[in-house]
Amino acid sequence: MTRWLVVLSLAVMQCPAAAVALPGSPDGHARLIGAVVTLQSAEQVNEQQAQEPPKSTGADAECNSGRQMRAAAYGQGQRTTASGERFDPRGMTAAHRTLPFGTRLTVTNLKTGKSVIVVVNDRGPFTRRLDIDLSMAAAKAIGMNGTAVVCIE
Repeated sequence: MTRWLVVLSLAVMQCPAAAVALPGSPDGHARLIGAVVTLQSAEQVNEQQAQEPPKSTGADAECNSGRQMRAAAYGQGQRTTASGERFDPRGMTAAHRTLPFGTRLTVTNLKTGKSVIVVVNDRGPFTRRLDIDLSMAAAKAIGMNGTAVVCIE
């Protein structure tokens, strides 16, 4: 009996669905067994995740869930952006040709593995070989010098 209470308390902590397996309920025993099986399955998943190698960072990083683009840093001093805001080279902003203003992007430098969240508030770049312009602060935050290959999510 004590062993079942320990199993039940652990199951309730790890799997709230086990809370419905109350002693004395007609199908409580079946629900408790199902909760314990669910708990064991969750433990197996956690063990598998712990054994998987971490995602690569640095020079061999890949862009799995986003789009790979070529980025550059820009900062043309005191001017107004295409969205009407004043350009701030110290802000975490970006320029993109087609994305709507206010779009939040996670930009990851594939060389360094560092990421930053930027807001699109300008149009550009106006060079065919580039896909996105980052403010000076955003470029510095991800360790970008000049141009870099980045992943956009």
